[in-house]
Amino acid sequence: ALLRLGFRKVVVEDLHKLTDIVESERARPVITIANHQSTMDDPIIWGVMPARMRWNPDHARWTLGARELLYKNPLLNAFFAFGQTVPTVRGDGIYQLAVEIALRKMNENRWVHVFPEGKVNQGQQLIRFKWGVGRLIMESERTPIVVPMFHDGLKEVMP
Repeated sequence: ALLRLGFRKVVVEDLHKLTDIVESERARPVITIANHQSTMDDPIIWGVMPARMRWNPDHARWTLGARELLYKNPLLNAFFAFGQTVPTVRGDGIYQLAVEIALRKMNENRWVHVFPEGKVNQGQQLIRFKWGVGRLIMESERTPIVVPMFHDGLKEVMP
């Protein structure tokens, strides 16, 4: 919301395509994948979503987040859990509990978002995607709707 008040110009193209998919009565899960330029990617990207989606847990995304960065104390634990962020242990591989939970959400036809690079990357080229995104797509009970996303400029907001 602060970005819309004049601090930064935010341009979103084709947002309606994503909202139409997520809000539809569908028999398949949705997985969105995006590049990861900044620690602010997740709150800013989803901050531009219509309010009706932000406050409806059935239409809000589930995501994976680095446990060592996000889950540091009881207050942050509650904040990120309320925000449907699953703590992921970097280095524990694609069969860890966080990926199992994301797969379970997909099998409930929910929306899961991942940053498949697995870390912030401010370079011009994407880095190799982590294998977990492939597992989520391949092992989902129903073929998910895969929505690739690209954003630019958030590395200038906050590294």
